[in-house]
Amino acid sequence: MFLAEFLALAGLSFEDLVQAVRTTAAVRTSDCVFASGSLTEGLANARSDIDLYLIRRGADDEPDGQVIIIPVQSVLVDVELWDDRNVLTLVERLQQVAARPSWDPKQTIHFSVEQLRLLHRVRTGRAVHGGEQLDDLQRRIDQRTLCRLLFDRWMYTLGSLRLDIAGFLDANDPHSATLAVHAALSALAGALLAALGNSNPKEKWHHVKLRCLPTGWDDELPGGRLTPDAPTALLHLGASNTVSSPTDAADQLAGLAARIIPWAQARFERQDDPTDVSFDRPPDVYSPGPGPLCAPHSRMARATCVRHDGGAYDLFSMDGGPVFKVNELAYRAAVHFDGTRTVQDIAASLAHTTSASLSDLEASISDLEVVLLDRGLLTEAQ
Repeated sequence: MFLAEFLALAGLSFEDLVQAVRTTAAVRTSDCVFASGSLTEGLANARSDIDLYLIRRGADDEPDGQVIIIPVQSVLVDVELWDDRNVLTLVERLQQVAARPSWDPKQTIHFSVEQLRLLHRVRTGRAVHGGEQLDDLQRRIDQRTLCRLLFDRWMYTLGSLRLDIAGFLDANDPHSATLAVHAALSALAGALLAALGNSNPKEKWHHVKLRCLPTGWDDELPGGRLTPDAPTALLHLGASNTVSSPTDAADQLAGLAARIIPWAQARFERQDDPTDVSFDRPPDVYSPGPGPLCAPHSRMARATCVRHDGGAYDLFSMDGGPVFKVNELAYRAAVHFDGTRTVQDIAASLAHTTSASLSDLEASISDLEVVLLDRGLLTEAQ
């Protein structure tokens, strides 16, 4: 639900909202007021409130982030105040990052989650007062840069949680491992959505935004498109009907991360348009897919990590050891080892990507399997 529909259901006009805010918040001519949040992204429901931001020039006596709650008939309006100098400084910092010739993932630590949230709210805001000021700020915010900072933050979170999961499993603590898997899946979902152009850092919207992805977004995903049961794994891994244990959940998490993360990194390196995926549509009705199939062959080891490095891919274990560098075809073969496919299945899936004969491709994939097993990057399915 968007703002216009919400106001209509509440029996309010946009003018009613503007007048109430101008009067109660003592809006000045030089102020900028805009709506943002769930109602400007189509994520709201009948119980939502209206989130407004007031950027005030010279707000020395009002701390950033202070919230004024304004009742407008039956609706609550939250107005968050920010000093215009601090907002402009934050936007200029983002511009400096966008202008750098090379990307450093460590840059994300210089932006707090609250700052990333504010940049997102400004980028997606709808003017209530001072529209020219908002337009100027929005022109300065590069969506791709903001999304990449958010992506890198999710990557740090995911890496830390995967270490936690390994520790919990080693300590025979399945309950803590299950909670950590759910948190890691949310981080992986956040990284995926950021790579597709979503700059909203709020975890609570991951599920609905994943469901809003249009058909075909995963056409180029290594390992093939996410079949009906694969989104189930991403959205509901750990539910009673999808995996049998935290160990299985951690293994599936490792496989999904190996497919999604390097693909997302390559999107950023190619500077793919972040706006080519739209989240502005009603989500499909979720229907759980079947549980995992029996596992006749190897699968990605729980500790295996993969990153994109120019034209190659690095496979390594978070437990230590050397990095194994592979080309595009070998990487795509490696991520097909999901515990459900044979070497012949994988070769058939990749036959269209190479001029090699099917028998030669099968032999190469079999050799790759032996090497990856020996290095502990694949594990034999139980």
